[in-house]
Amino acid sequence: MPRLCIRSLSNLASTLTFFEIGTTPRLDYVEEVEKQLRYLRVNRHYEEMMDLVKTEEKNPLFYRDNENLQLLYWHKGIYQYEVEKDPETSFELLDHAFQMSANGKKAMSEREMQILSSVGTIHFSLCLYEEALYYFKQVETAI
Repeated sequence: MPRLCIRSLSNLASTLTFFEIGTTPRLDYVEEVEKQLRYLRVNRHYEEMMDLVKTEEKNPLFYRDNENLQLLYWHKGIYQYEVEKDPETSFELLDHAFQMSANGKKAMSEREMQILSSVGTIHFSLCLYEEALYYFKQVETAI
């Protein structure tokens, strides 16, 4: 049995360089970070959420991958509004997060819908109901 494992690893190594093996994204790690951010966001632990974002910004799994980096920008935008009370910076970060993957030729991703919902929610909390409705309708259309 161990022989088979070594052979499989040897086949993998022949197709990937050592460096590529070491930097292959760990999906389970990224998913765990996403799960933790969701928990912190839902439970309104914004300071801890931002600490996690700052830590992961230094991680190549995030800063080298737009989809993963988008997750961090989205949460930075939420933090800017909820803690710093800075809607302008929040909207800039959320727009940047959305634009990282937005593409008119494809269906909107779940995360893109979540980002737009965040923008709508902030507009709503600022009593900007027409703007909020605009973003919520975009999400509704995408669904």
